[in-house]
Amino acid sequence: MKKEYHNQNPMKQTFLLAMMLLLACVSFAQIGITSSGAFTGYTPSAATGINTIYLCNGMEDVTLSFSGNAPANVTWSRYKYALSDAVVLKTENSVTASSISGLQEGYGYVLNVDGKQTCVWLIDYALYPVSFQSLTFDTDTSVVDLCSVSKLQLQLTAPELAFYTAGGTKQVLNREFTLLYDQLEWDSETLVYKKIQQTQKELLSAPQATIFAGAPYCSTTFTIQGDQFAKALGIERTISSAVYQPWAVITNPTTEMEERDNPNETKDEVELGGSGPVKIQFTANANEEAVNQYEWEFSDESSFSKIDLRFASPTMSTLTHTFSEAGSKSVRLIASNKYCVDSTSVFTVKVSDSFLDVPNFFTPGTTPDVNDEFRVVYKSLVKFHGAIVNRWGVKLFEWNDPSKGWDGKYNGSYVKPGAYFYFIEATGSDGKKYSLKGDVNILTTD
Repeated sequence: MKKEYHNQNPMKQTFLLAMMLLLACVSFAQIGITSSGAFTGYTPSAATGINTIYLCNGMEDVTLSFSGNAPANVTWSRYKYALSDAVVLKTENSVTASSISGLQEGYGYVLNVDGKQTCVWLIDYALYPVSFQSLTFDTDTSVVDLCSVSKLQLQLTAPELAFYTAGGTKQVLNREFTLLYDQLEWDSETLVYKKIQQTQKELLSAPQATIFAGAPYCSTTFTIQGDQFAKALGIERTISSAVYQPWAVITNPTTEMEERDNPNETKDEVELGGSGPVKIQFTANANEEAVNQYEWEFSDESSFSKIDLRFASPTMSTLTHTFSEAGSKSVRLIASNKYCVDSTSVFTVKVSDSFLDVPNFFTPGTTPDVNDEFRVVYKSLVKFHGAIVNRWGVKLFEWNDPSKGWDGKYNGSYVKPGAYFYFIEATGSDGKKYSLKGDVNILTTD
């Protein structure tokens, strides 16, 4: 089955082209093309004087045609190097349709309809195929920054796709190729890396082309496809490299803080930290193929001019640490290999100053979950010990966790209403010492 193509965007006549009428072809009519083989059209700049360049996969049965609404005088011509040297091939008078066949590639064909001209150029792409020989990558660190780019060398054969403008100037069509390779992309919702295919367009010429791409974060092969004309003709060529092992390092560290749901512990509205001690798990989320060393640094200074604590290991992609001292602490992740490093991720952990307050009454056994236990109100206590005694010095209750409290019972039964005495020793995350004693009143019991 023959295919037909019509140019749907004819060039507008301009004053400049009118002044250059003898040197350029102006698109007042449409030229259609039919062929038993594949073909594709390319529109060059208006300055060339050519309406369309047709690239065919073989010239067998290629035909150019014209059809109009009213009878017209039609002339077909062709030129090799300039429109001024055009040779008339066929003339027909008072026709509404005309065609020409037996065409040769490497020529410009001119349609003149009642003095108005349209030009096309024919190229047999089958005579100028792309051939790939090799695709390699350069890992010489003296010439390539492996942490930011990848450098590829392509060996290829790609004969010129040349044409001559109406004015007689030789021009060459650019061959566009597509580079494909895998890359990692961080998904902040699922907290995992997704592998995506990166593509970039390259204008390449033979016999050797150098291509620069972003540094992959995962092992991948690089593939070149092309050119764009071969793709349109259905005869695209490809070549792939060997497997590239990544050197570039990327991290997207996350934190998970241990939450305490203690109703008597005062909370601070901070992003990371709060009432101490604060236990946090840090996870590097690095591209593990490239990383062979993890380092976690702790400092009181955001500049890290002084390192207070350091943990390092080839496998320490996660770290759990408890912050017991009040104040701000900066935590930095450094993930690296022998060439590349990522040290841009810094966290700030803020541990609150301590606080301790003791109530003076409670009502055990009367209103469940409402002041029915004797509990201190606190924040950032790292040590705690408390005891409750009666007026005769008998120890009724003792506890070491400030989040806990006395339910008003002794040996399984509620004690009588009245005054009881507490003794509390505690240390805050800020180093503050607490030594409290006093009485607490039980107002009612069941």
